Amino acid sequence: DQAKPPFEHLDIPEVIPPKGVGENSLERALHIFFAVQYDGGRPSSVVYAGMRSLFQEHTATDVFGKDKKAFWELLETYMGREGIGRPIAMLWRNIEQLREVGDPRELFTTTKPNEIIDVARGLDGYSWGKAALLVKNYVKLGWIDVDNPQALPIKVDRHATRIFHGYGA
Repeated sequence: DQAKPPFEHLDIPEVIPPKGVGENSLERALHIFFAVQYDGGRPSSVVYAGMRSLFQEHTATDVFGKDKKAFWELLETYMGREGIGRPIAMLWRNIEQLREVGDPRELFTTTKPNEIIDVARGLDGYSWGKAALLVKNYVKLGWIDVDNPQALPIKVDRHATRIFHGYGA
């Protein structure tokens, strides 16, 4: 019997699905993929709510079918214009890579924790922390298998670290 991941019991906002989107749908996988990449320097509640709205109103086929300008405009509509250039540029490069496999979950063909993290880190704009967050969510939802879930790193953001060390939020 395989041990459950340490985050199995947590209720985390990034895995709240868009309304009307299937539990294991491509749109839900992309919702998390996009939101994790966008999550940085912005309130998480805004990021995940914006991405939920995007995938409630647009299919994966619609998103993949856009050219660069239309993709940029789509994300501006749901995420606003402030600080948008870098995340959109990285997402666009990742969309081009995803068009080859069709589904971000298909990128993970190994079950070894370090190799899974390395696959995610190979995506444009995915630092170690973003890779850990994406993988944690995909494992939590049962979309990718991992030999030893306890060996997966858990992303701890700067706010939690500052509070732990007594510096405030």
